Amino acid sequence: MGRFRRAITAVMLCLLMMSGAHAPAAQTSSLETLPQTLNYCIDPDWMPYEAIIDGEHQGMSADYRKLLFKGLPETRLLSTSSWSDTLKRAKQGHCHIVLMLNKTDARSQYLEFSDVYLRAANVLVSRFELPVIGSLSAAKNYRVGAVEGYRISEYIQTHYPEIDFVPVASEDEGLRQVEHGELDVYVGSMYLVNNRIQKQGLTNLRIVGWTRFDDALRVGVVPEYSYLLSRINQNIQQLTEQHHIDIYQRWNHIKPYNKTDHDLVWQISLPLVLLIFFLAYRYRLLGQYNERLSATNAELQALRAKLEDRNKELSYLSVHDPLTGLYNRTQVIVAASEQVKLKSRDVNDCSIVLLDIDDFKQLNDQFGHNTGDKVLKELSELLEEQAREVDVVGRWGGEEFILLCPGTNISNARFVAFRLKQEINNFTFSAVPDLTCSFGVSELHKGESFDAWLERADQALYKAKAQGKNCVCLAEDDADRLS
Repeated sequence: MGRFRRAITAVMLCLLMMSGAHAPAAQTSSLETLPQTLNYCIDPDWMPYEAIIDGEHQGMSADYRKLLFKGLPETRLLSTSSWSDTLKRAKQGHCHIVLMLNKTDARSQYLEFSDVYLRAANVLVSRFELPVIGSLSAAKNYRVGAVEGYRISEYIQTHYPEIDFVPVASEDEGLRQVEHGELDVYVGSMYLVNNRIQKQGLTNLRIVGWTRFDDALRVGVVPEYSYLLSRINQNIQQLTEQHHIDIYQRWNHIKPYNKTDHDLVWQISLPLVLLIFFLAYRYRLLGQYNERLSATNAELQALRAKLEDRNKELSYLSVHDPLTGLYNRTQVIVAASEQVKLKSRDVNDCSIVLLDIDDFKQLNDQFGHNTGDKVLKELSELLEEQAREVDVVGRWGGEEFILLCPGTNISNARFVAFRLKQEINNFTFSAVPDLTCSFGVSELHKGESFDAWLERADQALYKAKAQGKNCVCLAEDDADRLS
């Protein structure tokens, strides 16, 4: 009977939408007055993104829910035992909405998806004694793990079959296996990895590379309630950069508090309590207690300084590439998003120069990964020297770099790319006899998304590779405007 009522409601809503094509306000009103209570589900153990703690929805998605569900019928959390259980409930129709997930072909068979509202990089994590790997393409000689059922696991097995891949049950299990040497590398979200390393005190782990496969997180809705996506997408359009910053800072702040802190508190408190208790009749021991207290305070200050240094390092790694020191993919996306907003108001021109080292795999195979790392560092320094102060230089992934050029049209961007090519050709690299790069260039069009803008530059880069490498190619539509 409940299913019949929902079907009738959906049909009535469709009729209202068809008859009210010229009256959007009426559609909104009918959506807001729908009587259903909808079940939504989350990953119960995916902090800082989301989790169920003491029966309550916690994490970043809890804050996004308040913004994205405005104007929707009443929703309630349906608890699940695992991410696999969440997907199972959604497939069965018990979970009407899945709040935060990536879109895949398999999931599209039983869910429809909103626009992307949050992007986050996936990173490679290893122990300090292993070298910086850089990207998945350089990890073929390592044992690599990721959570079974996550989209990144499917991506690794599909696109990197030569990697010795080991599925793990959870994020915590993957990091534990890396710490104990059972895995060489774990692949997971940067936000979650930082959270786990901090909270679990995994001080011997570090980020050693980035994947080219970011999380593009959306809301998934069962087909029966797919009409809700229009309202959800409207709410996504209302999200501001400040919303994202506030939510990130709330759930990703560093809490320098662990077992060692408890030990130090006891080391300080116990002598002080004993000092006060025996002060009346053991006054002559006061000097000894004062010396012990001073030593303990010095130890506490040393630990505090160490934690502050660690916090600074983590803050730096959240926006910089650990090998080259350039901005990382996440920070480049933030800067590019601001340029997209400016272009939508015709405020500013902006172009992308995407470059990739030619035959870098052969270079690694011939000279070794340490030499490859040295080449990446020297090229990064050269790019920073040649860039203007307003330009954003970043490592996009592996041997690929990106130059974001505000205030630059396609004609000037082409000149920049040719100048960089010439500088690279003339530069003497210390570890290899010569080095060349291929370039793809595109100008941002009004109303264009960052993904579409980047895709045109990427296609131009592939064209440069196909034309024999060590050359500059423009996006086709930009080239046509110059011809």
